[in-house]
Amino acid sequence: MVPIAAVETVLTQYGPIREAAVFPVPDNRVGEEIAVAIVADRPLDEDRLLRYLLPRLRPQYVPRRLYVLDELPRTRKGTVARHLLWRLTTEETSANDRA
Repeated sequence: MVPIAAVETVLTQYGPIREAAVFPVPDNRVGEEIAVAIVADRPLDEDRLLRYLLPRLRPQYVPRRLYVLDELPRTRKGTVARHLLWRLTTEETSANDRA
């Protein structure tokens, strides 16, 4: 089981990231991969982020997919609507399959 809160805490400690939401996405090879949706205050260099994460997280907890959003979707109660994040990734995959 992925320690979601711990991964999100490490991500939000990285300078430009204001919010992060970790969620699973389907993967044909391993069943599921870790993905993260982030809201950043400025453009993000993914290579620098990876170099930041590698010494702080176990390799299996480093997100394999990164989605940068203007804001995270929320439920009426204000919590992150992770099911909507998952839907965004499946829509992106469908769009890529059609291209």
